[in-house]
Amino acid sequence: MSEWEYAVVSCVSAATTTINDVPTVVKGYYINTALSAHQASFVDGTTTVFKTKASMGVADAADVDGTRFETNCLVVCGASMTGNFTVLYRDLERS
Repeated sequence: MSEWEYAVVSCVSAATTTINDVPTVVKGYYINTALSAHQASFVDGTTTVFKTKASMGVADAADVDGTRFETNCLVVCGASMTGNFTVLYRDLERS
């Protein structure tokens, strides 16, 4: 099994960040700079898989238990959202 990689998401008003262009497994995310009272969506292709909680504080974290993204993994920040967080992920291994 491969090691976890990470990507930093900086939220600025409805910005989209590509975490990975290929099928992906997301382990979780860690808050670096407090999130405003908005949510960011984790998206697989065009489908929202889950959202961050609004107003998470510095050092808060969420384990999403190895959630699979079959197409790619994007993070879409909510309108007027601010904050910064790190996403742990790896390529989805296929046999």
